[in-house]
Amino acid sequence: MIFLSPLARSSATDTETTDAAKLVEEAKGREALLQRLGKKAEQVKNVLIGAFPEKGPPSYALSPKAAVTLLFYDRLKVLENAAYGDGQLSDPHIEAFMQKVREHFMPRTSSKKAKA
Repeated sequence: MIFLSPLARSSATDTETTDAAKLVEEAKGREALLQRLGKKAEQVKNVLIGAFPEKGPPSYALSPKAAVTLLFYDRLKVLENAAYGDGQLSDPHIEAFMQKVREHFMPRTSSKKAKA
């Protein structure tokens, strides 16, 4: 689970900011973000939580209008991308998305084994 936030930016992702006071404020904001995400991480199992600057990775072409985007990827290739506006994501959407994930990772049975 990746949260996009302007607080996730750093001098590593924004090399144009050189003002020391701005860099200190940036670090404080990032630390506060990481503490909030740490609390969320304590509430879930088997989920990695992280943050990225608000535009997201350029190669993902994320919609800036989406409140939630579900990405399913395998071996660094995005296989499914579903974007939802504020309040649009529901349990049936999540279940349909997770079904695609389960189908992708289910062991494939060879035709010989299926006939046996």
